[in-house]
Amino acid sequence: MGFKTTRAVRYNGKDYPEGKPIAFPDDEAGRAARDQLLALNPPAIAGGDAKPLAKMNKGELAQVGEEEEVAFPENATQQQMVDAIEAKRAAVGA
Repeated sequence: MGFKTTRAVRYNGKDYPEGKPIAFPDDEAGRAARDQLLALNPPAIAGGDAKPLAKMNKGELAQVGEEEEVAFPENATQQQMVDAIEAKRAAVGA
């Protein structure tokens, strides 16, 4: 789920060690940053969302949340989990 670094990366003022999940906002700047990291030789990131968040079950969302360090309210609904992940991803670009 999402991208992971294949080596140490500094993005948006934050250090990401190798193997760390990294998210990009869904805007022009986020896409440009993602594309730059993919264009390096070898690429600095790998992966990509294979399945949209809205189509994931709670277990899959929990895994994405853990990888991306997103905290969910106790007994969160699927939609609350999706909203929390999307909010965290948007904050990465802030």
